[in-house]
Amino acid sequence: MPLFARACDECKRRKVRCDAANPCANCRIAGLACEFQIQPRRRGRKPRATLGADSVRHAATSPEAAPTTPAVNWTTPSPSFLDQHHHHTQTATVLSPSHLSPPNIQHAPTISTLSASPRGTLPPLGGYSNGSLHTQPGAAARIRHSLVLEVGNILLRPSAPSDLDTTADLDHLLDPVLSIMHKSIDLFVQYIFPNTPIAHEPSLRKAVSDLSSTDESSPLPTMRGFTLVTALCAFITSVVPDGPFTSSTRPGLRAVSLTWPFYHASRAMLRLYEELDLESPVASSYTSRIWQSSALQNVTGKNGVAWHVSGEVTVMALRTRLYDEETLVPLVGSSALEAQLLRASFWLIYLTDRTATAFEGRPSVMSDILSHGLLTLREQGPCPEQLLDPTNPFNSRATEDSLIQGFHLKTRLWATVADFIHRLKSFANRKGPSPNLAGILDDDEDWAELVRVHRTFLGVLDDLPHCLRSPNSHGTDDATASYQAQSFWALRNNILSVYHCMRLVILHECMQQGIPEVLGLENKAESLAVRQLEIVQDFLLEMHLVPFMCLKVQGEAAIQRIRRVGAILLEMVNHAINGTLRKRATSQFNQILDILTSLDSKATATELGAGIVTDQNSAVVE
Repeated sequence: MPLFARACDECKRRKVRCDAANPCANCRIAGLACEFQIQPRRRGRKPRATLGADSVRHAATSPEAAPTTPAVNWTTPSPSFLDQHHHHTQTATVLSPSHLSPPNIQHAPTISTLSASPRGTLPPLGGYSNGSLHTQPGAAARIRHSLVLEVGNILLRPSAPSDLDTTADLDHLLDPVLSIMHKSIDLFVQYIFPNTPIAHEPSLRKAVSDLSSTDESSPLPTMRGFTLVTALCAFITSVVPDGPFTSSTRPGLRAVSLTWPFYHASRAMLRLYEELDLESPVASSYTSRIWQSSALQNVTGKNGVAWHVSGEVTVMALRTRLYDEETLVPLVGSSALEAQLLRASFWLIYLTDRTATAFEGRPSVMSDILSHGLLTLREQGPCPEQLLDPTNPFNSRATEDSLIQGFHLKTRLWATVADFIHRLKSFANRKGPSPNLAGILDDDEDWAELVRVHRTFLGVLDDLPHCLRSPNSHGTDDATASYQAQSFWALRNNILSVYHCMRLVILHECMQQGIPEVLGLENKAESLAVRQLEIVQDFLLEMHLVPFMCLKVQGEAAIQRIRRVGAILLEMVNHAINGTLRKRATSQFNQILDILTSLDSKATATELGAGIVTDQNSAVVE
């Protein structure tokens, strides 16, 4: 392959676009050796005849990879669906690369084929009539058993799993699987709950306990609980470092190797009652899909399927009128906890919609309810019960309230940014680029509104709780204080990285439109460039302050913000007006690249586009 068609080794490692010069621009700026030593791999779909052999060869040569199992294409029926289960020389993946797929259990039904009935069909949807659910007898139990077999053998086998017998002792595998699931909940509560308080910890624990039940019956609440907790496990294993899941039996275990078994189990169980769930959703109906969407995006770095899964959640929320406070009034008396979970789910969905609007990634789905003043849902409602386990000494009610307060502050932050970007575009479209501001500043209502919204944005952090201003203020020697500090850091970093990133985006957009005066700045190139670098420095300072785990668990959402900052910096490097500014921008750009490398983003070079760009169609949990 000619060199001009390849990226150099350093650009591949950093996941940035290479101009194929010798040396390329990125290596020249960073002062690195520009080499083309890595042999390129052929792209495109492999011939069907070689799929099985290649999969076996890959499993035998890669200590980190697990053998693949057929993954279900949930939208397109495959004529060889059952053939893939009976003839193991062919393996294919739809949503995952082969080295991330769950183990191939040859003599036990895999999650992907549990519910298959006639040859050539997909697992059937659960039917319902008169509000009653009708599923194949034992289908849910087979999904649970298959999950235990797949995950248990990943955990206990030091090498690739060998053939399994369906009569294997499930009890031998069950304990380590339950341990992993409880560990996932532990990590969620400490690191993810602060940014997405949308689950009830005791309910999650109960769903894990139900997995060990010998009762073959599967009432709908049990099935929903299984879907929820396996979606959580898929989400958690897709973002955490490998360390928390390392065991004595699998010292080299990669957390992401557990993602696909949990994800497929969650999707398979959901499919059994999906029609009923869409018709009559409960809080877990939204949360399960949110976590499934996030797991997909974190593992693959792709947003297409993830966006459609999260889009389904948005449509469900609009159809059931979750944005209206009156919708939840009947639940407040009978089930205040359910009402609170529905409330939190809506605000997370709303936050995701506002994020997409702020990044201009896709049209706002909620623009109609906002423009017509239909959003009446309160941030908090009466809920005497804690979302976190009150028996855990780390989970005080005051701590939980502070975290929820920070979550709603973040929602208001994104909403304000989205409002400003929308108004800025409207103003620019009306006035044209680089408008003559004479006579505008005093009497133009749109201009005055832009100034007001920007001031509101700058003042959002005035309400930042003290525990987020100084997460270590209570010390770290005490176990409780140390535990809670990690939760506060996770939320603080999310809020401040969003704040500094959007300060930069807003300034960049105003410069593009030729109206930085709306921010109170003079329209002078050098002073504006200095201001941009000051904001980037604030952003990098926050990145260096936060404990790595608290940044890592934010997944692709955090990585997209870092990429957006990197894209603006790269533009400054290429168009700097003097050497001093170029040198400083280059230094900051290299720091951004180092952070991205440490986070190991799953986005491909194709998706990164020109240089470093932000994927603006994010469906991931913020």
